[in-house]
Amino acid sequence: YTACLTQHGEVYTFGSNEFGTLGLGLAEEEEILVPLIMPLDASIVVRALSCGPFHAALCTHDQRVYTWGCGESGRLGLGDEDDR
Repeated sequence: YTACLTQHGEVYTFGSNEFGTLGLGLAEEEEILVPLIMPLDASIVVRALSCGPFHAALCTHDQRVYTWGCGESGRLGLGDEDDR
């Protein structure tokens, strides 16, 4: 999968959605062949995006962190091992 952050704070994802890595709420077996914008609340202004092999995290202008993808070994930092 690939995730991109634009200069306007928009996040686009595409590729394999294994473990929910695209963050689009799609079925895990789906593959997206063109970039789709991640549906974020208008109040969220993304400042940074980081991607691991099966998960991703973003940081907002007000220092909030959001994570998604494979939750194995607690890598999403949400207190469980669920994929999201």
